Amino acid sequence: MAEKKEIFLPYRVIARAGQGEYEEKKSRFIARAVPAATRL
Repeated sequence: MAEKKEIFLPYRVIARAGQGEYEEKKSRFIARAVPAATRL
């Protein structure tokens, strides 16, 4: 049976909480990000 390998993609770590808003045409995108205490 073939061995299964996990592939981990690079990621960025959030240093502090933040939020943002972006409007394009008639759509509005709202985002909020907060740092996590642990990694799953």
